[in-house]
Amino acid sequence: MIYLKSILAGLGGSVLALILLVAVFVILNVLKVFQDGMVGISIIVPLGLALFGFAAGFYLVFRNSN
Repeated sequence: MIYLKSILAGLGGSVLALILLVAVFVILNVLKVFQDGMVGISIIVPLGLALFGFAAGFYLVFRNSN
C-alpha cells in the first residue's frame, strides 16, 4: 500500500510540475519577454521536469510513510 500511495504522489508531482512549466511559458509569452515570437522548448525539458516531479513526490511520501 505504501508503494501505491508513493506512485500516486509521484504522478501528482509530475502533473503539477508540468502545469507549472506551462504556466511559466504562458507568462513569458504574455509578457513578451522574447520579442522574436513564442518560446520554444525541446521534449527533453518537460520529460526531465516530469521525471523530477515524480521522483520528488514518490520520495517524500515514501520517506514519510516509514
